[in-house]
Amino acid sequence: MASGPVYRALKCTRGYATAASKQPPIQLQGLSGKYASALYSAAVKKDEKTLSTVEKDLSSIQRVLSSKDGSAIKQFLHNPTLQASDRKKGLSNMMSKLGQPTELTKNFFDVLGENGRLYETEKVIEDFLNLMSAHRGEMTITITSAQPLESSLQSRLEASLKKSTAAESKTVRIKNVVKPTILGGLIVDFGDKTIDLSVLSRVNKMNALLHVCMHLSRKRKSLCVPFVSLIRFFFHRNRFEQEVTFNKRHIGLRCLSRKATVFSMT
Repeated sequence: MASGPVYRALKCTRGYATAASKQPPIQLQGLSGKYASALYSAAVKKDEKTLSTVEKDLSSIQRVLSSKDGSAIKQFLHNPTLQASDRKKGLSNMMSKLGQPTELTKNFFDVLGENGRLYETEKVIEDFLNLMSAHRGEMTITITSAQPLESSLQSRLEASLKKSTAAESKTVRIKNVVKPTILGGLIVDFGDKTIDLSVLSRVNKMNALLHVCMHLSRKRKSLCVPFVSLIRFFFHRNRFEQEVTFNKRHIGLRCLSRKATVFSMT
């Protein structure tokens, strides 16, 4: 289990948080989440000022990695062949860009380096900042769209989401992630919930129906007719232009409004 070596390293090597420490406000998954939670527990155990300073340190590292000069540091973080002396020198160089980072921050990255987990740096920072948002009672809502959201639409979504029960008594922050592969629609993530209203999810559902239809067609063509009608109804209801074709050797679905074949099987 990943959490075991993480907490042992943080405890034995640097005297970090123990199991009795104050727990993070939300539970994070994955290796990066374990490291971020351990750092949060170590910082909050000291005091709020330390917690805030560590957040500033990590935010500064995030900005450095996103800058023009960040590519060299990223290469360093993702290089598994570095000797201990080279790793120490690289970490010292990265820390120097922060001005005066806390000992906790420096020790934490030493642990990441010793455990061969420096490649997780960006994910750890993102997870830690999510913990800090939850610590302040903020709710980060991630809206994934095929294209950047217009400011007017984003404002309406934000106003609507603020009225939801899940966001009561919390400061809502909207984060728009652009992912063209979802084709259209929206995917809304908040807390441990996901609402998938994307075109891709609809197409995947149709693909599942088409697979069933194709399986039935091998046995008897007439059994497939109701499925084709259902597919036509689905796309009509969702305001799609569609073309559904069927014969003994081919069944296909084209989303004409996208001018691309989204499913084809022969």
